[in-house]
Amino acid sequence: MKLKFLLILLSMLLLILGGCTNKTDMSNEMNNENEELQESTPKNPPKVSISNGVEEVKGVLGPYSWTYCCSNGKAISIEASADAPPNLVQHEEPFKVTSSMVISIDFEIAPIRYEVRTWDESSGVIGTYTEIDTLNHKGRAVFEIFATWEQGNASYSFLVDIEYESSSETGANSIPNSLELIKIEETDVFIKAIANSKKKPGIVNMTNPQYQFSIGKDSYFLWITNDSGTIINTKDTHTIYSLPISSVKEIYEFVNNKN
Repeated sequence: MKLKFLLILLSMLLLILGGCTNKTDMSNEMNNENEELQESTPKNPPKVSISNGVEEVKGVLGPYSWTYCCSNGKAISIEASADAPPNLVQHEEPFKVTSSMVISIDFEIAPIRYEVRTWDESSGVIGTYTEIDTLNHKGRAVFEIFATWEQGNASYSFLVDIEYESSSETGANSIPNSLELIKIEETDVFIKAIANSKKKPGIVNMTNPQYQFSIGKDSYFLWITNDSGTIINTKDTHTIYSLPISSVKEIYEFVNNKN
């Protein structure tokens, strides 16, 4: 009888210990999931920059609304206010570009959507675009990129100094000049340029490409100066190829020899 009682008591103890262990395991698992979620969730809006293929500048973070998860699993929401874009960038060094340059927008984390706004000196929005528009602006211009992610939204401001270049200065026409790659070494220069270029997602200004060339079945538009170069595939205008400076020099020399 005593032996039977002891067996029952031992079984009950084992069940209790097993239940505690399961609860501990579940608690540890939940803590691990919370820690992983916390690590994978940025606590601040991602960085955003613009580039002309050679240089880039980071945007000045303005007002934003952002939510992230903390260690206890509870969400933390931040509502940050800031001055209007013209005031945020008034003391910044302007990003100098020309009207013929292709400007890409680079996101640290790709947003769900975004739009580009232009501002006047009286802190009013005067235009909304899908790109940094250099053709319809001259001199200093304030651009704001307003982007939305799952965690919230944020505003980024840029001061851009745009030097206007006429088509006679850039060689850019409504119909781009055709570049014929006849020799193997000529084709190799462009193949190497694309292979070594840096892909940057964004929407580019398709107006007035300087040149057009083909490699196999692919056709490309080219913008080139003596210190910067950009190529896009005509079938994929959401991806630009910023050329390395070594390729810029080779292609610029090749283009000048063709002209």
